[in-house]
Amino acid sequence: MSSGVKAVSVDKGGTVSDTAIPDASKDGYTFLYWKNGDEIFDFGLSVNENVVLTPVYQANTYTLSFEGLSETKTVTFNLEIGDLPRIEKQAGKEVFWCIDGVRINQFTVWNGTENKTATVGTNDVISLNSFQGQGLDLVSKIVNDYLSLTEESEIAAYLFDTKNSAGSNPVEFSWRNLSGDNTMRFTVLVASDAEFKNVEYMGTTSYNTLYVYNLTPGVHYWKVVCSNGIISETDFFEITNTLREIYCGNVVNMRDEGGYQTEFGKIKYGLAYRSTAINSGSADATAVKVLVDQLKVKTELDLRRDVSGLTAPDNNITYYQYGIVQHDFIFPNLNPNRPYSKSYTAALKQGLMLFTDISNYPIVFHCTSGADRTGTFAFILGGLLGMSYEDLVRDYEITSFYKGARWRSNIIVSDGVCTFDPSGVFMDNEINLCDFDKMYRHVMDAYGTGDGKLVSAVVNYLKTVVGLTDSNIEDIRSIMIEGYGD
Repeated sequence: MSSGVKAVSVDKGGTVSDTAIPDASKDGYTFLYWKNGDEIFDFGLSVNENVVLTPVYQANTYTLSFEGLSETKTVTFNLEIGDLPRIEKQAGKEVFWCIDGVRINQFTVWNGTENKTATVGTNDVISLNSFQGQGLDLVSKIVNDYLSLTEESEIAAYLFDTKNSAGSNPVEFSWRNLSGDNTMRFTVLVASDAEFKNVEYMGTTSYNTLYVYNLTPGVHYWKVVCSNGIISETDFFEITNTLREIYCGNVVNMRDEGGYQTEFGKIKYGLAYRSTAINSGSADATAVKVLVDQLKVKTELDLRRDVSGLTAPDNNITYYQYGIVQHDFIFPNLNPNRPYSKSYTAALKQGLMLFTDISNYPIVFHCTSGADRTGTFAFILGGLLGMSYEDLVRDYEITSFYKGARWRSNIIVSDGVCTFDPSGVFMDNEINLCDFDKMYRHVMDAYGTGDGKLVSAVVNYLKTVVGLTDSNIEDIRSIMIEGYGD
């Protein structure tokens, strides 16, 4: 007999009763027969020599059911279970099938001797530190405090005393790694829709925190995908500020020209940016990455005429240099000491024509510091879009918190009270003429159409002096203003 089976003595020529053979039952198997070598042993035959009998079994099959499913499968003892039904994913958790509290998979060898029901098991992997719809204001405090002021005397005093210290704030995303796996990597996805069809940001880190700059105002959704495939729950928050300051490496004083309400509608975010110089040699590697990968900038408009041989910071950006010098050169009769020149209004027209073609967007326009020439272009562009004087002057003065004083007019201090110089001039020397208020009043006086609207005066100037057409202006508005013409 085989090892582990009792020996039975038989007289030569006798037979063996099958009832004399020890019990050959085996858990998980059905006994079929005894065999001698390769043949089934016949208990009716005479035994004339020693015989070694081997039991032959058939593995039993059982029914494996699955909690919550009508689906079942047949499993075979001592064989791998094989494919298992798909389990619906649970946010932030690893999900799996269990039998009697023990985790199983397709390679698990079945060793049960009765029918079983598999249940769903979970392990917590990741948990978001949720915003739960929280509102976030990302504008730097120094700028926010300025924007909160309404009285001109308060604004003048604030500008007069404030030093440069502005900078955009990020959204801080954080989560907890509950898996115990310190090698895990995490990909943060931020989108403008709960289905993540429009992903605005994607970044990967091995840490549990990620800071993301330059998200647009409005509602955003976010989730984290772990390197093991587990996906967190979806959370959301709202960026409540209107002004969008831009973090762009060493390129400072940069902001989105979108978000302003005009008489035609709201200016779209992500189309036009004002900044300091971004050309090759001015923008560091971080700035280039932001410009190309995040902001998707296609066009650089350099408003300077006193530089040459420059190129865009990246091959994905097309560089144009249409210098307008100071604004007194583009407005006839603004300053007799700085004569108007048609060559500069021609450059202004070329710059504005870039905004008539949607394929050029997003566009960054700049000079060196993003103050006066940039401020002049922003005044004209914003004016034709229908921005108010109040928004335009604030857009100009925000530069003061990045690059030094740029006020609508010089500030006069008398008996501790600050007021804006009624001349409207901030600076007038052999190098610069900075007179935002004077420029505004000149445009209204020289080109006003009688309706008292700044937009009408700017359009009149652009048509009669610069040479833009109604079609050009409509093209710019239809591209940059939400729902324009609807």
